[in-house]
Amino acid sequence: MTVKIGGVPEHFNYPWHFALERGLFSKAGIEVEWTDFPGGTGAMSNALKNKELDIAILLTEGAIKEISNGANFKIVKVYVQSPLIWGIHTSSTNRKANLDNLRGMKYAISRRGSGSHLMSFVHAREKGQDISDEQMIVVDDISGALASLKGKNTDLFFWEKFTTKPYVETGELIRLAEFPSPWPCFVVVAHTELLSSKREALHTLLSILNESIHSVLSNLEDTQMNIVQKYKLAENDVKEWLGQTKWSTSELVSENMLHHTQTALETLGLSKRIQTSHLVYDQTILN
Repeated sequence: MTVKIGGVPEHFNYPWHFALERGLFSKAGIEVEWTDFPGGTGAMSNALKNKELDIAILLTEGAIKEISNGANFKIVKVYVQSPLIWGIHTSSTNRKANLDNLRGMKYAISRRGSGSHLMSFVHAREKGQDISDEQMIVVDDISGALASLKGKNTDLFFWEKFTTKPYVETGELIRLAEFPSPWPCFVVVAHTELLSSKREALHTLLSILNESIHSVLSNLEDTQMNIVQKYKLAENDVKEWLGQTKWSTSELVSENMLHHTQTALETLGLSKRIQTSHLVYDQTILN
């Protein structure tokens, strides 16, 4: 049985690759076809809708927004319980970027509906400022954002701070601030067809993922060095990141978290509210 899975090519997905590289899914009779999506949650949501993926690891706010607006997938598990620490970046040559007056800023976003898109609005809302969708410029991925910021076509760019840190250290980007997401950062979602036709495979796959997470956490020294090598990050950065990152091995999904995220998205006019039970797979446990 083959299951097509997508995720960002970032250190958060190391437990998946830990299992893949050791053949843990294959040993259980599941052939996983993994695809990296540099474009993030927006690109993976489109791939799920087009049945190019069965499962994706999405930012929580992006997944809830898409499902609330009628997407054909459901949350099956919280993957990373800790918040995502977003870096708010600008080009080193940009002198007008200003977090105290966001109205005139142009935002580089990977896709509409992506985390970089949604968190721009969440951040502005928390600062008591109004921004509009006309300020959003789609750049596809980090490479597109770097070019857009350098060319001064955009002023601000939200992306996970450790992923962009190498560009900050070379001076290509300036990190103006950090902004933690007000909810767990990643969830695992599955297309509704997979939920109806491959339920047993899904449960087996998630069980292996949980075992992989336990293995990764049981030997942090090896995990740290493997992440350094695989994702080309500095050892001290990986150590700091591992200290603040909590992968979840629980089958519980917090109903309060779903409610809180929906409230934020609804307030911003980005999605409509639906019953929290409709956001999750019908065998997922709400608490």
